[in-house]
Amino acid sequence: MRLLFDSWWVLENVTTHYFAFDFLSCETETNRRIILPFWLVSNAVLTICVIHFHIPGAFLWDMLFLAFFSRFILKTRLKETAAPIAALITLFTLKEGFSAAILSWASRNLYLPNGGLKEQVLFSMVLVLLFCFSLHYIRSKYSKALQQTASSCLYLMLLPCILFVCLIRFSLQLDSRSFAPYLISLSTWFRSIFLFLLAAAAIMFGSLLKIDYQLMMLGGKAKQAAFLEYQLAGQQSCIDEALNRNAQYASFQHDIDNHLLVLSGLLHEKQFVQAETYLSRLKQSSKSPPVPILTGNMALDILLREKLGYAESQQIKVTHHIKIPPSFSIDSIDLCALFSNLLDNAITAAQKKPHGQRSLSLQTAARSHFLTIEAINTAVPTARIKAGTGLQNIRQIAEKYHGCMETEQKDGCFRISILLCAPPADGPFTNQE
Repeated sequence: MRLLFDSWWVLENVTTHYFAFDFLSCETETNRRIILPFWLVSNAVLTICVIHFHIPGAFLWDMLFLAFFSRFILKTRLKETAAPIAALITLFTLKEGFSAAILSWASRNLYLPNGGLKEQVLFSMVLVLLFCFSLHYIRSKYSKALQQTASSCLYLMLLPCILFVCLIRFSLQLDSRSFAPYLISLSTWFRSIFLFLLAAAAIMFGSLLKIDYQLMMLGGKAKQAAFLEYQLAGQQSCIDEALNRNAQYASFQHDIDNHLLVLSGLLHEKQFVQAETYLSRLKQSSKSPPVPILTGNMALDILLREKLGYAESQQIKVTHHIKIPPSFSIDSIDLCALFSNLLDNAITAAQKKPHGQRSLSLQTAARSHFLTIEAINTAVPTARIKAGTGLQNIRQIAEKYHGCMETEQKDGCFRISILLCAPPADGPFTNQE
């Protein structure tokens, strides 16, 4: 019977750590499923050692292993894993606390044959299910909040979590060798009160996650407002640039007319040597405007001409085929912001490659009510792509038009694909809660 109980204890820990690994991988955006067997085997061995040698402070070793694993195996930074690890540690402690308090209360108030081994298995099974459900709920509802790096909002959640863990573990002496005798010595009144306090701690932890999420959403709205201001400034810059280019074209046309008049006069007077000299000096001093890019959107034409011209000046081989159908009524501000972030990221990544290995391809395709945009640029293979402000802005615009964004890094190239849906005929999309 004892062997079966120990086997169940190992299975329970392996199960909870499997879901903990899945939760941590999702929140840190790491895909290391290949090392999952190592993670599970390591935790199983640690559990067997704790059972066999009665190691005190096993929770501390478990959490240190979790932090070590996240930092050196998953290759994540502490500020990226602080919130997910805090959530895991709190849930582990709540599970252990409820298990100890419920079984202690049951041993004093209920008749439990065989030392209550079956009841322990039953309670632990229920708590494992609640633990897994809690992780799934947190991941589905508060994932964005937990993925935020260290900030004041994050510390708001971390400090109470540390307080919960310390109070529960020290109050029940969960990591002490005298854990079992201590629980037996507790009065029924204290056990009942502690169950109530554990329930309150669980509710406070859920409320804390909700508050952190709401604060993050408020910060997100502030960022969106700043992003809109950035878009408007960028659009105004495009308009100013368009007016400047039109003035350059007008000046260029006026100068050409005058130069042609001079050349015509010299040829009419048969001053061929002077005409040839004048034409040679004209070719040296004049610089024709760049050939305009015609996408179907004037503001975007100007933006692309400037960005792609800069890319070519950085020895980046540029190929492009960009057409925006007139029927696709995407807002020019959104369009310029999307391509601006897209090209800024691509040019920055391509510049890290040696000369002669830099390339950038930009393509669009329209099908029915959908517009696809694909950019491929050379990138350093070992560089880890992290969703920064540029990619977040692109994702926001794609979601605004009920589309999506996908990225892939392979064979020394970074590819980003964007799908946009045409707004309805009666106006732009509106967000629906």
